[in-house]
Amino acid sequence: MRRPLWAALLLLFPLSAFADYTGTVRSIAATAKTVTVRLDVKGHNAPVALTTSSIVIEEAIVSAYFTGATITVETTAPHNVIKRVQAFEPGRPLPPPPGKYLVNRLATQRDQAGMDHLEVFLLEKNDTPEVQVNVFKRLLDPIFIAAFQARAIPAPVPAAPRVDVEYDETKSVTKVSIGVK
Repeated sequence: MRRPLWAALLLLFPLSAFADYTGTVRSIAATAKTVTVRLDVKGHNAPVALTTSSIVIEEAIVSAYFTGATITVETTAPHNVIKRVQAFEPGRPLPPPPGKYLVNRLATQRDQAGMDHLEVFLLEKNDTPEVQVNVFKRLLDPIFIAAFQARAIPAPVPAAPRVDVEYDETKSVTKVSIGVK
């Protein structure tokens, strides 16, 4: 009698439930520990919020965003954590993403302990001085690098993408985001 009960419970409440979502990336926001992705999914009234802490998944999502790709992601429940991005190809060109800053220049820095980090130079408007910030958390790098690279490529992004950036009093970045909020 116990086996059928356990089998029935596992069918009703699987140990690793998951969901697939197919859509286009609306926005990406990265902090030191988590990346939040908002995906426009047909049949949903609002974007679906998904998360990851994987740099590999984040880089795939950033590529999908900048190429306008339609993607399918597999998630684990109940927290919509992305466990896989299925194969995708570039989609339609995107309008330039809104944001406060243009990623104007990039550099790297190495501290005395031999640890490297990204240094980013931001422009709010063309006639304002650059704001130099330091990026010490690896999950923040892909958005800055992709926004910078997209400036040099005429397609699929027709104009220079802009990002929103939050940083502390030491000019260390705490959050970067791109896309429609």
